[in-house]
Order: sequence, then structure tokens, then C-alpha cells
Amino acid sequence: MQATGLENFFPPAAHADFLKSLASIFVQYRIFDKAADIYGLLYELFPEDTSLGVLFSYALLRKGEASGALEVLKSIRNDQDSEPFIWLLRAQAFSRLSLAAESRRAMRMFIRLKKTNDQRIPASWS
Repeated sequence: MQATGLENFFPPAAHADFLKSLASIFVQYRIFDKAADIYGLLYELFPEDTSLGVLFSYALLRKGEASGALEVLKSIRNDQDSEPFIWLLRAQAFSRLSLAAESRRAMRMFIRLKKTNDQRIPASWS
């Protein structure tokens, strides 16, 4: 990360938290191009953080870059393939790229994983 002049005001660990908060605000206000830029930067700096990859792909998808969103989703570690939201994003990206068969497969996987995860939640929590 290049020096921004803010090093004296924020401890280094707070930089990422600040940028995550800023990107979240951009998403809330539907400014997806700026959110994608920030999440992309953070994901490049912290590629082991799969949640940043998911947020980056979400922002890209909402920005209209479905192929970019798919590339980011492919870069996320395979052990996260059991996460339903990743499959939902894949289904949406395939749909935007007019890849109906792939979109259906991804959506089926989302539904199957969602049902499995819902069954793990105790009834008292719902």
C-alpha cells in the first residue's frame, strides 16, 4: 500500500477496516464502481480473505461486470464452495452472460446448500 499521509492518524490495521466501511457505504448508496475499486484493492492486498473476494465479486456484478465477477469467484479458495451465497452470485453472473445451463446448475447448488445450512440451524434460533 502506498503512503497516503494518513499513517499518523490510523494504525495500519485500521486502514483495511476503514476501507471496508467506506466500500460498504458505497454499496448501500449503490455506487458500485467505487465499491468494486475498494474491494478489489483490499482483495489484492489480502487474497486469503475470502469474504473480500465475495464482496468484490458482488460489487462487480452490480456494476455490470459479470465476467469479472466470475473470475473473482473462481479465484476464491475451493473450500468455500460450500458457501451458498457464492453459488447464488455465480448463478446471477452466468445469467447475465446468457449462460442458462450454467446458471441453472449454480442455482440448484445454491438451493441445495441453502437447505442443508438451514437444517443445521436449531429451530429455536429461527
